Amino acid sequence: MIVTGVNSRHIKTISSEISMELKKKKLLPISTEGVSQAWWVLLDYGTVVVHVFSDEARTFYDLENLWGDAEGLDWESLESRMTGS
Repeated sequence: MIVTGVNSRHIKTISSEISMELKKKKLLPISTEGVSQAWWVLLDYGTVVVHVFSDEARTFYDLENLWGDAEGLDWESLESRMTGS
């Protein structure tokens, strides 16, 4: 999942909200990186990896191009894929 925040506060808030909502579902990240810099925050949940970018970081890393041939995700099945049910 790739998301863009408009500034560091927004990036931290997006990351925090995603983490809190998934924690309510008893899903904890394997790893979290970049929160203090808030230029690119990575939340690794194993099956799903969330990238919360600044606009500059998203352009620089261009993950859409890097992963352009990856399988798409049906958003309605996201929860079942993460929980394994």
